[in-house]
Amino acid sequence: MDGASVFQKTPLGEQELQDRTLKLDFKMRSILILIDGKKTSNQVIQTVKHLGLGLEAFQSLQDLGLVEASKTSASAAPTERTPVERYMDGQRYMTGIARDALGIKGLFFKLKIERCSNVDELNALLNEFEQMISKKLGPDQAGMARKTAENIMAA
Repeated sequence: MDGASVFQKTPLGEQELQDRTLKLDFKMRSILILIDGKKTSNQVIQTVKHLGLGLEAFQSLQDLGLVEASKTSASAAPTERTPVERYMDGQRYMTGIARDALGIKGLFFKLKIERCSNVDELNALLNEFEQMISKKLGPDQAGMARKTAENIMAA
Protein backbone atom coordinates (compact mmCIF):
# COMPACT_ATOMS: atom_id res chain seq x y z
CA MET A 1 0.00 0.00 0.00
CA ASP A 2 1.25 3.46 -0.80
CA GLY A 3 0.18 6.90 0.29
CA ALA A 4 -1.55 7.58 -3.01
CA SER A 5 -4.18 4.91 -2.33
CA VAL A 6 -7.77 6.05 -1.99
CA PHE A 7 -9.97 4.17 0.47
CA GLN A 8 -13.69 4.07 1.08
CA LYS A 9 -15.69 2.66 3.97
CA THR A 10 -17.24 -0.76 3.52
CA PRO A 11 -20.80 -1.37 4.73
CA LEU A 12 -19.18 -2.86 7.84
CA GLY A 13 -17.20 0.37 8.28
CA GLU A 14 -20.37 2.45 8.02
CA GLN A 15 -22.05 0.13 10.53
CA GLU A 16 -19.10 0.46 12.92
CA LEU A 17 -19.54 4.23 12.94
CA GLN A 18 -23.14 3.71 14.01
CA ASP A 19 -22.80 0.81 16.46
CA ARG A 20 -19.22 0.96 17.81
CA THR A 21 -19.19 -2.86 17.88
CA LEU A 22 -15.39 -3.12 17.58
CA LYS A 23 -14.75 -0.32 20.08
CA LEU A 24 -11.99 1.26 18.00
CA ASP A 25 -9.76 3.63 19.92
CA PHE A 26 -10.14 7.37 19.44
CA LYS A 27 -7.31 7.65 16.91
CA MET A 28 -8.46 4.83 14.65
CA ARG A 29 -12.05 6.03 14.83
CA SER A 30 -10.92 9.51 13.78
CA ILE A 31 -9.31 8.07 10.65
CA LEU A 32 -12.37 5.94 9.87
CA ILE A 33 -14.59 9.03 10.09
CA LEU A 34 -12.33 10.90 7.63
CA ILE A 35 -12.17 8.17 4.98
CA ASP A 36 -14.52 9.28 2.23
CA GLY A 37 -13.44 7.60 -1.00
CA LYS A 38 -12.01 10.87 -2.32
CA LYS A 39 -8.92 11.75 -0.29
CA THR A 40 -5.71 9.75 -0.61
CA SER A 41 -4.39 7.95 2.43
CA ASN A 42 -1.57 10.54 2.58
CA GLN A 43 -4.12 13.37 2.69
CA VAL A 44 -5.97 11.73 5.58
CA ILE A 45 -2.72 10.97 7.45
CA GLN A 46 -1.60 14.58 6.98
CA THR A 47 -4.85 15.75 8.59
CA VAL A 48 -4.33 13.54 11.65
CA LYS A 49 -0.51 13.54 11.78
CA HIS A 50 -0.59 14.83 15.37
CA LEU A 51 -2.25 11.53 16.39
CA GLY A 52 0.95 9.67 15.54
CA LEU A 53 -0.61 7.25 13.04
CA GLY A 54 0.73 6.32 9.63
CA LEU A 55 -0.27 4.18 6.69
CA GLU A 56 -0.37 1.10 8.93
CA ALA A 57 -3.65 2.46 10.32
CA PHE A 58 -5.24 1.98 6.88
CA GLN A 59 -3.93 -1.57 6.74
CA SER A 60 -5.43 -2.27 10.18
CA LEU A 61 -8.81 -0.87 9.12
CA GLN A 62 -8.62 -2.88 5.91
CA ASP A 63 -7.74 -6.06 7.85
CA LEU A 64 -10.83 -5.48 10.01
CA GLY A 65 -12.94 -5.18 6.86
CA LEU A 66 -13.90 -1.57 7.61
CA VAL A 67 -12.33 0.01 4.52
CA GLU A 68 -11.38 -1.09 1.04
CA ALA A 69 -9.46 0.35 -1.86
CA SER A 70 -11.67 2.73 -3.78
CA LYS A 71 -12.33 2.45 -7.47
CA THR A 72 -11.33 6.12 -7.68
CA SER A 73 -7.81 6.48 -8.97
CA ALA A 74 -5.28 8.49 -7.02
CA SER A 75 -4.94 10.89 -9.94
CA ALA A 76 -8.65 11.67 -9.67
CA ALA A 77 -8.36 12.51 -5.97
CA PRO A 78 -8.63 16.24 -5.29
CA THR A 79 -5.47 18.09 -4.32
CA GLU A 80 -7.10 21.21 -2.90
CA ARG A 81 -10.44 21.17 -1.15
CA THR A 82 -13.06 23.83 -1.67
CA PRO A 83 -14.52 25.71 1.32
CA VAL A 84 -17.68 23.61 0.98
CA GLU A 85 -15.66 20.37 1.16
CA ARG A 86 -13.75 21.65 4.20
CA TYR A 87 -17.06 22.57 5.84
CA MET A 88 -18.66 19.20 5.06
CA ASP A 89 -15.59 17.27 6.28
CA GLY A 90 -15.40 19.39 9.45
CA GLN A 91 -19.08 19.02 10.20
CA ARG A 92 -18.96 15.24 9.64
CA TYR A 93 -15.90 14.88 11.90
CA MET A 94 -17.19 17.10 14.72
CA THR A 95 -20.63 15.47 14.65
CA GLY A 96 -19.11 11.98 14.67
CA ILE A 97 -16.77 12.71 17.58
CA ALA A 98 -19.52 14.48 19.55
CA ARG A 99 -21.86 11.53 19.02
CA ASP A 100 -19.19 9.01 20.01
CA ALA A 101 -17.83 10.86 23.01
CA LEU A 102 -20.96 12.46 24.41
CA GLY A 103 -23.80 10.14 23.46
CA ILE A 104 -27.22 11.54 24.29
CA LYS A 105 -25.62 14.39 26.26
CA GLY A 106 -24.15 15.66 23.02
CA LEU A 107 -27.49 15.93 21.22
CA PHE A 108 -27.84 19.69 21.68
CA PHE A 109 -24.24 20.27 20.69
CA LYS A 110 -24.71 18.13 17.57
CA LEU A 111 -27.67 20.36 16.69
CA LYS A 112 -25.41 23.42 17.03
CA ILE A 113 -22.92 21.81 14.66
CA GLU A 114 -25.64 20.95 12.17
CA ARG A 115 -26.95 24.54 12.23
CA CYS A 116 -23.57 25.84 11.07
CA SER A 117 -23.46 26.75 7.40
CA ASN A 118 -19.75 27.40 6.83
CA VAL A 119 -16.25 26.74 8.16
CA ASP A 120 -16.13 29.98 10.16
CA GLU A 121 -19.24 29.02 12.10
CA LEU A 122 -17.79 25.57 12.83
CA ASN A 123 -14.51 27.15 13.95
CA ALA A 124 -16.47 29.34 16.36
CA LEU A 125 -17.65 26.14 18.11
CA LEU A 126 -14.17 24.66 18.60
CA ASN A 127 -13.69 25.94 22.17
CA GLU A 128 -17.01 24.48 23.28
CA PHE A 129 -16.26 21.28 21.31
CA GLU A 130 -12.94 20.86 23.10
CA GLN A 131 -14.45 21.58 26.54
CA MET A 132 -17.24 19.06 26.09
CA ILE A 133 -14.90 16.34 24.82
CA SER A 134 -12.47 17.09 27.65
CA LYS A 135 -15.15 16.44 30.28
CA LYS A 136 -15.77 12.97 28.86
CA LEU A 137 -12.41 11.84 27.45
CA GLY A 138 -9.89 14.09 29.16
CA PRO A 139 -7.84 17.06 27.98
CA ASP A 140 -5.35 15.07 25.90
CA GLN A 141 -7.94 13.47 23.63
CA ALA A 142 -9.95 16.69 23.55
CA GLY A 143 -6.86 18.56 22.35
CA MET A 144 -6.25 15.92 19.68
CA ALA A 145 -9.90 16.14 18.55
CA ARG A 146 -9.69 19.91 18.31
CA LYS A 147 -6.39 19.79 16.37
CA THR A 148 -7.88 17.25 13.97
CA ALA A 149 -10.94 19.46 13.43
CA GLU A 150 -8.70 22.49 12.82
CA ASN A 151 -6.62 20.53 10.31
CA ILE A 152 -9.72 19.30 8.52
CA MET A 153 -11.10 22.80 8.12
CA ALA A 154 -7.78 24.46 7.23
CA ALA A 155 -7.39 25.86 3.74
